[in-house]
Amino acid sequence: MAVRNLAFLLLVVLPLSYVDNSDGKIVEEDLEAMVHESKLIVLGKVASAEFTGQILTDEFKIGKWSLFKAVIKPDLVIKGRLQQDELDLYYIGGMSTEARFNVNDTSIFFVDEDDQGRLATVRGYAGKVDITQQVAMPVAIRNEENPQPLDAFIRKIRAIVERAR
Repeated sequence: MAVRNLAFLLLVVLPLSYVDNSDGKIVEEDLEAMVHESKLIVLGKVASAEFTGQILTDEFKIGKWSLFKAVIKPDLVIKGRLQQDELDLYYIGGMSTEARFNVNDTSIFFVDEDDQGRLATVRGYAGKVDITQQVAMPVAIRNEENPQPLDAFIRKIRAIVERAR
């Protein structure tokens, strides 16, 4: 009986823990990589976050995910140029690697286009650094002190942008 249970674990349960995320994001990375992968980096506030009405499926039509849109009101552009007064960021609800957006959250957003041409955070939740009382909390950016003063974090980002020019 114990051998059968072990065989079951090895053949069925263990491989399930290694299934790739459907979005295939590798979340944690260092700040320099995050800055280089971003077309746009802004400090702003989440004005709204809601379901777009669109359901996404995988290529085999097995999984279904809801597409959401967060509207960001930027206060400061750290890298890139804004095309509008607001920034629409898209994310898949319920995906463990995606950023979570709550109305009135103030964050630094590392932004690029997803594979469908929509704006999204770079590396999922790592691309949204929450801000509270002038303190940045880059919990998913490798080798970054957490928490750290917001102005110091912005200076680091700007220095990386300048070096890349």
